Amino acid sequence: MGIPQQDWQDRRKRIADTINSLGEEYRIALHDGWLAYIQEMYASPTTVQQGALICNMEAMIVDDDAAT
Repeated sequence: MGIPQQDWQDRRKRIADTINSLGEEYRIALHDGWLAYIQEMYASPTTVQQGALICNMEAMIVDDDAAT
């Protein structure tokens, strides 16, 4: 039951290839965003409720065609 290992590997490779194709500026922004998220979630003395952090979708560009 579940997704075959090869399918997982193919999905991970497509995601990695997409991120790599976006260039260095995107990788830096992605890294900084994840770092801010981790710091807020785990370094805060109080627990942040899941879903409480806001994602700025206006600043994010998603190109579904890039993965194909």
